[in-house]
Amino acid sequence: MEKLIAQARGDLTGDGREETVSLLGAQEPGEALWRRVRLVVEGGADGRETALSLPQDTGYEPQITLCNLTSRTRVDALVSMDSGGNGGIGLYAVYRYADGAYRLVFDSETYNAALRYSVCYVDQYAVRAESLMNRQVYLIDIADRGGGYLKELYWEDGALRAPVEGSVDPLSLLYPADVDRDGLQELIAWQRVSGLYRADALGDFINTLSWNGRQFVLRAQTVGILGTDMPR
Repeated sequence: MEKLIAQARGDLTGDGREETVSLLGAQEPGEALWRRVRLVVEGGADGRETALSLPQDTGYEPQITLCNLTSRTRVDALVSMDSGGNGGIGLYAVYRYADGAYRLVFDSETYNAALRYSVCYVDQYAVRAESLMNRQVYLIDIADRGGGYLKELYWEDGALRAPVEGSVDPLSLLYPADVDRDGLQELIAWQRVSGLYRADALGDFINTLSWNGRQFVLRAQTVGILGTDMPR
């Protein structure tokens, strides 16, 4: 049986009247997983109901966030879910109202296909992480890793014993933030950089996406790394 998962109200069409935005889905008794999740928008000037299918309709803890991503005068609907498991992968979709219809303008699957990376270990105890879309290169210092970790990878002079590659996880976290304080919010996207295995966290690609009138584009990028304790 279909159930109401979450609900929010806001003006999605820009006509001055609020719509009711609902997430509906099915869930087996005793399970946390939601299936056949869909978005329903009702109300507004004409009072009609519009059902929207999600690009990924199965996940955990579905949520709705209404935010000004593409316009200052009306809100857009950001739907988020967790994929489950140990990967920490997030499932996201953004819908906006334009030309008399609700349109999908962002989804995590398309984002993951577009944002590609290359990660490899290099000489002198470092990892080279490259964002292929904007040709930006980042060097992550791993000299503070444990001796056993480094001895497995490097000779005593710091030269790499053999080619070793790392990886970048799919989108794990996406949230809106008004970076410029101008009333229009950007999307902040996080992706984990991993070394020898998935739990070997080296840092995170943090991408800022902004609306250019047609689509969300990569506006700024940083790599966040964990700090180390200073010697006393």
